[in-house]
Amino acid sequence: MIVTVSGDPRPHSSTLDLAERVSAAIAAHLAAPAPVTVDLAWLAPHLLDPESAEVTRAVDLVSRASLLVVATPTRQGGYAGVLKLLGEALPADGLLGIGAVPVVTAPEPRGTHETHRQLAEWLTALGASVVDPPLLVPDTLVARPKAVALAYAARLFGSRPAVPVRRAVRLPA
Repeated sequence: MIVTVSGDPRPHSSTLDLAERVSAAIAAHLAAPAPVTVDLAWLAPHLLDPESAEVTRAVDLVSRASLLVVATPTRQGGYAGVLKLLGEALPADGLLGIGAVPVVTAPEPRGTHETHRQLAEWLTALGASVVDPPLLVPDTLVARPKAVALAYAARLFGSRPAVPVRRAVRLPA
């Protein structure tokens, strides 16, 4: 199961849209079912309560993933804090054996590299195997999410998808 995790604290963000399209393009290449999305913008109010049913459900989805697409905008020189809160809800090595595709957006290209480094370290500390190359996207390209997602998946897999690209399934908040 491919799970999209959006760390953008803004609901319906362009980072979320890009991440869902990347997940869908990867799923198409793998002929996998439509991805599922965990949107931390909606989950954020519950993240401080690890007993919350919403947090338990999100942790379960993330823990059962075979591949995570983890997206974040660059915020104050690093990845979004809601991702850190999700990490605290996960057990130690909660991402062990799970592949993780980092997707980082930033106002300018230089801003993506440091955020990616921090995000990759966080994912690795939780046990994930971070996919290389990451997807580092300046805000000027975020406005073209479909083209960026398809180009990135083609770069990862070296070919066109075997099946049509389907958007991710968004679970109710």
